[in-house]
Amino acid sequence: MRVTFSAFIIAILLIPVLIADFSEAECCESSPVTLHMIGPADTGFLTPFSAELGNLTEVTTTNSISEQTVIASWSITPAWLGDYPEDTWEFTIPYSIENAGGAQINATITIDIGSTTYSADIGQDQAFLAAGDNEMNIDIEIDGGAITSGSIEVTLSVRTLLFNVPASEASLTFMWGTVEDDATLNANIPLLSMVFEQPDVEGMDVYIHLLITSPWGQAMLSQTDINLRVDGITIDSEPIGSQADDDAFRLTWTWSATESGDINITTVAEIVVQKDLGNPAQSISQAHSITTIDDGSSSGGGFYTPDEPLQSNGAGSPLAVDIRMDMYVDQGSIALEREVDIMFSNEMSYWLRWGLDNIGSDSSSLSDSLRIFSAGSVKDEHRRNRVVDEVETSEFERQMVTRASTFLQQGMGFEGDELLGRNFNEFETINIEIDLMGDNKVSYSPISMKISTLEVVEEDKLTTLVRDFIIVQPANPRWQEFDLTISVTTDSLSSLTGAAIKGDDSIKLSHVRYPWGEKITVTATGLDTDDTFSFVALATNSPLHSPLPLTAAAAITCLVGFWIALRMTKNRVRKALWMESSLFLIVATAIFFAYPPFTIIAILVVTIALFLITAVASPKRTDLDDGLSDFPLVDCPACTTGNPITSDERPLRIPCGGCGKVLRIVS
Repeated sequence: MRVTFSAFIIAILLIPVLIADFSEAECCESSPVTLHMIGPADTGFLTPFSAELGNLTEVTTTNSISEQTVIASWSITPAWLGDYPEDTWEFTIPYSIENAGGAQINATITIDIGSTTYSADIGQDQAFLAAGDNEMNIDIEIDGGAITSGSIEVTLSVRTLLFNVPASEASLTFMWGTVEDDATLNANIPLLSMVFEQPDVEGMDVYIHLLITSPWGQAMLSQTDINLRVDGITIDSEPIGSQADDDAFRLTWTWSATESGDINITTVAEIVVQKDLGNPAQSISQAHSITTIDDGSSSGGGFYTPDEPLQSNGAGSPLAVDIRMDMYVDQGSIALEREVDIMFSNEMSYWLRWGLDNIGSDSSSLSDSLRIFSAGSVKDEHRRNRVVDEVETSEFERQMVTRASTFLQQGMGFEGDELLGRNFNEFETINIEIDLMGDNKVSYSPISMKISTLEVVEEDKLTTLVRDFIIVQPANPRWQEFDLTISVTTDSLSSLTGAAIKGDDSIKLSHVRYPWGEKITVTATGLDTDDTFSFVALATNSPLHSPLPLTAAAAITCLVGFWIALRMTKNRVRKALWMESSLFLIVATAIFFAYPPFTIIAILVVTIALFLITAVASPKRTDLDDGLSDFPLVDCPACTTGNPITSDERPLRIPCGGCGKVLRIVS
């Protein structure tokens, strides 16, 4: 009994120690990974994320090699610390041989892991590289060891190279950096660290913090699958990300407790670095003792990160851009008023709301895009109070007039000049407004930013009004696919001639013309952030192009031409002419659908010509002889129409009943 009791006492005393050890649990051990080679030959780097592939790098040699020559090197700097097991690493690189039957090669891969060096030569079965496009493979035997400092560096070198049956300009090219030409290293190394921090409790809400550190920074959050379970239940809500220090990032989930008081929970975080390759998940588990308080409210108000939140969760935030332009003639110049509404939500909305609530903060951890704003009229009592006060939005709007270009580029990931069509310094006026959409809390709720500008447009010059404006970020995209709407109206004396969308075929453009102005509409749904496009048009106030003068001139021309045809057929059958009056609809259609002026002129010329030809070819009316058969007839020398002479007066002038020409009767 004493032994049992003593063992029980010892076990009780050991519980805090066990809990303390468990609370310091840390992940993760070494794991298999496919690393991709990216970047220049002399300063390349290794990444586990295929999303970062995109820029092709090539190294070409056209001469035989007879001494050690370094082709390229790539590194992870710094490497993550930890043990790595004994294993065989596999290096693969695409190549292309041109103007030769192949090449005999002696290539070496050298891998420096900290202060330890491993190397391997190409196998005998790979020593001859076949002509054309193919891959070269080298296996490297790695002894187990530990990474305690430094980096992992991979170097490809060639000791000998001899072309087989070379022709003129025989060459060997090694390629990497794109999905099509992807050089890889299959390795087994430590990739990251995961550590749980002590949760924060606010009422019944529990904020669970997970610190993740790796050589690849935020990409380890945005390009991986991470999930959290609390007592075996998966948390479905998206975590709020923030940067804890230079290389550590914090993910915070909100979990709502179902009971108040002192409770114990177990949290388990799992991360899959390369889900497309089927690599296993790495996980960390930890127990926490917390105290919740049921104060009658349903929520503590949501987590408010003390550090600047991340702008991307890897998928990007929803985005819609609505651009409205109004062009008109003012004092002989063409003015263009523009309103750009940028509406977004999720991580980018949370980041901007948090930034507004921290405007003027002296924290050195703020990103450059937020640090450029000074406090101005914002007082300490407004800052970090979890709501966006009116004074904060007003101060932001005021300072954005001079800082918009920098903020849009660094903070929003937009090329402001491409979005607005010109440099910010070239506008006559510029104004920025923030609309919190009825929710002034620091939350994921949608937010809208309106940019209003006034500019003078250069006349009779093809101008790019909008171009693809999103800065592509493959690893940590700020934006998802986005919707774009552009609507342009002009007054009756100005025109956007030749309006067109160049680039992506999914973008639709409609252009119509009324007497009182033109209307152009551009719509696109689900544009990729890397889609290229440009909206171009020629702004002019030329009467030949402007809606009112062009419409009036076309209408007058049609009426005059038709009136002449009617005069010519005064004594002729007009049935065909009346049928041809439907040509007016073709002219009206060409004007309505904003055909170029010269096309409309051509249509008018053809229409009038048809009227006149029909008038001349129309037969004489037979009913003109009724009651006039007793009078002598005189044929018109121009159209041969017989005209009755009903008067004895001489000389007598009468109009021809066919063509209207005045006939003079002298006898």
